[in-house]
Amino acid sequence: MGKSNRPEGESKRRDHKKRLASNRKLLTPPSIAFLIEVDAFHDTITLAIRVLISGLEGKYESAVKAMLTLNWAACEGVGEESAYVRVRREGGTERERKGGK
Repeated sequence: MGKSNRPEGESKRRDHKKRLASNRKLLTPPSIAFLIEVDAFHDTITLAIRVLISGLEGKYESAVKAMLTLNWAACEGVGEESAYVRVRREGGTERERKGGK
């Protein structure tokens, strides 16, 4: 009994797989290429990153120039903590420490 049902069950499974495959082909649209859109997206992201980097460079450029022109040999010593860091650690703002609001 078990041997006679086995081929029939396998045949049903194969038929079911074939029907699933044909249904999948019917439901799947033909190949759609988004290459142009993907390229445009990448170009947009690249431009956005360049703009962000340009903005950052503009923000720190003056500080870097000041550091480069500073005569470091003339500095007596470098403290480990700036006044700003000390005030922040103590829980206030620099303006509050100077008496302003």
